[in-house]
Amino acid sequence: MVTKLCRQAGVPHDTTRDVKVIPSFSTNIRRVEAEFTQEEVDRRRAALTDTSPEVNINSLPAEPARITQAVILKMGQLAYYADVRATQLKRSIPRMIDSAILAALTPLKDSVDDLATRVTTCDIRHRETSEVSTLKIKVANLRKDVDYLKATDFTSVMRDADDEDAPKTSGIPPANTGDMQGDGITYS
Repeated sequence: MVTKLCRQAGVPHDTTRDVKVIPSFSTNIRRVEAEFTQEEVDRRRAALTDTSPEVNINSLPAEPARITQAVILKMGQLAYYADVRATQLKRSIPRMIDSAILAALTPLKDSVDDLATRVTTCDIRHRETSEVSTLKIKVANLRKDVDYLKATDFTSVMRDADDEDAPKTSGIPPANTGDMQGDGITYS
């Protein structure tokens, strides 16, 4: 999970600094810490001692950082804040899409309204001509198109398209930290 978070944040991944965590059957943190310290002492005793004056840095064992309750708590908080941020981002994306669509349709609506005004003016001046009739039909069709585009829920269309392109999962539900709350609204 930490590797995935590093990748998403664009932080370079350093495998030499990774700590391998072996799950223990015990839930007592003091017992786990005692086992970890005892294993560390045994590992140091088993290491060969070299008394030569030259020191090869690559041959020295790298000591992993101790995993404490504080580190475990920080990892949990990081996962929680990542989930909260992802939820906030998921909520803001549909609004961004809607505002982009509205920004694209506004000039089109303005040009249709301008064209309708010109047709009305022309109709008043020249009565009914074939050119005016053609323009009226075009205006009516353009208004229908604009109304259809406004009524279309592009967010659900995009979501459906993303769902079709998304790879199938193994059936394991994504991990979450429970109900997410924000803006006075609870999301399950």
